[in-house]
Amino acid sequence: MEGFGSCLVPTERERQMDRRQFLGAAPLIAAAPAVAKTPRHDVLSFNAAGDGVKDDTASIQRTVDEVKLVGGGVVRIPEGTYKISAPIRVYGNFQFRSIKILGDNAEIVSTHAGPAFEFDPSNPTPAPQVKQRSEMDGLSFSGPGRDIAGSSGISIVNGATVRVRNCKVRGYEKGISGVGALILRFLEVELYGNTYGYHFTSTKTFGANDIHFNSCFIFENTKAGFAENFPNSVITFNQCEIEGNNFDGNADDGVVTMEFSNAGKVTMVGCHVEENHGRANIVFAGGNRSSSLNIIGSEILPGRKISTVVEMVTSFGPFGHLHIMGSRITSGRGNQIDLGLGISACIIGETEGGISGDLSKLVVIKDGKVATGGIEP
Repeated sequence: MEGFGSCLVPTERERQMDRRQFLGAAPLIAAAPAVAKTPRHDVLSFNAAGDGVKDDTASIQRTVDEVKLVGGGVVRIPEGTYKISAPIRVYGNFQFRSIKILGDNAEIVSTHAGPAFEFDPSNPTPAPQVKQRSEMDGLSFSGPGRDIAGSSGISIVNGATVRVRNCKVRGYEKGISGVGALILRFLEVELYGNTYGYHFTSTKTFGANDIHFNSCFIFENTKAGFAENFPNSVITFNQCEIEGNNFDGNADDGVVTMEFSNAGKVTMVGCHVEENHGRANIVFAGGNRSSSLNIIGSEILPGRKISTVVEMVTSFGPFGHLHIMGSRITSGRGNQIDLGLGISACIIGETEGGISGDLSKLVVIKDGKVATGGIEP
């Protein structure tokens, strides 16, 4: 065609072939299954008020139960204040679809001694490998007070795969409580004003394993946290801020900021730990010969109201290895790092802190030099 450059014009035969190919694909397109939508259930539809006055326990529980009945979905909790007087229980097996508790900046106010929300994958119908695949996002929890025994904001018992994001928990004995809980993820969670920010213990069936805190704030609790009886398990803290716990305490009160007893592997990466007062910031008691505490690219600045910053103890035998790389651990009182009898340690880089205790298995790599024992490289 003149004036339009070179153009390829299909022949009549080519047009017919293209049409036949398109029509031949039509049954395949029509047969494509529709994508099923995840059902949503709003607690207001089950007569929750969200005014902070009416007791909304039964309404929220009925919403959870309805999602359970249909095999999974979303429990939506709109903005508001929801008073509860008994635990909201998420029980059993949700298969692959799972259940998601989704808050729109909603606050749960607990008035009872017990958990606010409890996930129990084993009861009454255990999920495969007790993996419930539950999620929680966008809720704030206010408890009856950190001195109320048995109170907790989020409780996970007897099972696995619970994910918590963008939640705030304050005013409980235990902000997060895990008993026989494993394969847990906590992302951008704030734990403050509790006796324990987190508290994990094991059962005969399940150990506290594969638990990871990412970008979390653990502030102004009596103790940031406690975990015990996980000698073959892993707990990590990535990019977390741990600050001001036991702030009014002192070096002689016996309070430990973060304690790991009969522990496996604990790793801190890119964490900032500041002004946590008491006996020690971290006490680690390894449970077997492969147990290790790993502190990488972190800052631990406890201030003057502290006795020992990092303490490696031998409660279960001379187990445990301390690995510190590219981290600063300092204190105005000395005793920054204390090694129990038979504990090994490898420190890479300048910590700005002194090391005491049994130094016979200590290796320090600094300024291109290697030293063992108490000898400065």
